[in-house]
Amino acid sequence: GSTEFDPDLKIKFEGWRTQNLSSALQKIPAKEINIRDANISMLTNDFGGLTFKTDLQAKHIGDGIDLQFNITSDQRLLNFVANGTGRIQNNILTSEIEMERGKFDWQKKQIKASRMHGKAQYQFGNDDYKYTGEIQIGGMHLLGLAWQNVAATVEKNQDYMKLIAGGKSVGIQGLELGLDIE
Repeated sequence: GSTEFDPDLKIKFEGWRTQNLSSALQKIPAKEINIRDANISMLTNDFGGLTFKTDLQAKHIGDGIDLQFNITSDQRLLNFVANGTGRIQNNILTSEIEMERGKFDWQKKQIKASRMHGKAQYQFGNDDYKYTGEIQIGGMHLLGLAWQNVAATVEKNQDYMKLIAGGKSVGIQGLELGLDIE
């Protein structure tokens, strides 16, 4: 399949719908599924070829599935280690993800960030989704300017987005970056 990033920044795989996938997973008769050392590779316009390595454990518990997973990416333009837990129940996926370390270089948007870590919560089901997260970035370049100690929080659903971020300039004493977008 192929992927595309739509205006809501959801990843879509042709032929797969999240509701169908979660429903299909809940119908698998196995009590436990373990996937180890899996690779997902894709070609993107913004980052070139990307490979994600993952381990996943899914366990049927009651009328749902509990998930534990880790995902890593080790490329020049995108590099991170993330661990997460989640639950699929009644075709709703709820997950919590913690990024231990990360960096990215989005050349098309002139954004580069390093020494990143943070947490996020995500809920998706029946074409509704909700995302909340917070991230700390040790060093960042935005439109040619260098920043340090950047912190951001974001809340997003299908109808609303709020982003609050702040950081300090590298090289220009007293200059601070502040964003409050709703």
